[in-house]
Amino acid sequence: MKTFFKLCVLGVLLYFGYQQYYKNITLNYNDKLVSSFLSTSNYHLSQENYLLTEMTNFVVDMNNPELILYKPSNVKQAFYYHKNVFLHNVYIYNTHPTEAYKEDFDVIDASMLLQEKLENIGIHTIVEKRSASTYIKEHDLPYEDSYLATREFLKDALKEDNYDLIIDLHRDVVPKGVIPYVSINDNNYAKIMFVMNKNYDDNMSLAMAFDSFLAQHYPGVSRGIYDKYRDDFNQDLSPNNLLIELGMSSNTKEEIINSIDALVEAIKVILDER
Repeated sequence: MKTFFKLCVLGVLLYFGYQQYYKNITLNYNDKLVSSFLSTSNYHLSQENYLLTEMTNFVVDMNNPELILYKPSNVKQAFYYHKNVFLHNVYIYNTHPTEAYKEDFDVIDASMLLQEKLENIGIHTIVEKRSASTYIKEHDLPYEDSYLATREFLKDALKEDNYDLIIDLHRDVVPKGVIPYVSINDNNYAKIMFVMNKNYDDNMSLAMAFDSFLAQHYPGVSRGIYDKYRDDFNQDLSPNNLLIELGMSSNTKEEIINSIDALVEAIKVILDER
């Protein structure tokens, strides 16, 4: 009788233990089921739940529950993500949002494309939705004060996260005598320049890392670092803030896209090494 009683107690304990540990595990390709599992079992992912609703084909790696394997609906590849979903955070804004290229393509379009490509390799990226042009108009400020607008945007963003990388994405004009692209393996790349305040050592070191990577892997794409300006460019707010002149007014969309791909590769390598 005692043995039977002990077996009953053991059975009850095993049953409740099973229910507690496995009740939410459903290895299924149904988004709702998997989203429910992730939001209830992995409490630390709750704040990222808005991301999960956009994902399809979730699989939980049972050998390492801290890793999630999923395939975003707009990407053919699958990526492993850390338990906090993303390993790096990037913030992109445009102090001069009206700067445009050829073929009805501008720095806003370039920022959104950069965001998409970074997200596709597991780098969480936010593009500032507020417009500096609208801000200066509403506050009756001259165009030259656009950095005051994005300064407010950046200060708000830094309240939410420190960000591993901050990019103020611009488009340069075509300087006299400068060809706006370089050909590498039969592909044309828009040239890139980093505009920095030399008084901020950390920002300069970061710009130098990007310039060095591009020089090694995409020779001729980087025009180097221009540090003759006295403006802060909001680089005093974060050591991770870069002002990038992505291409020039005469660059084509294809040339900009190729250089965005080069930037994405550089961002991934440099952030992983930091």
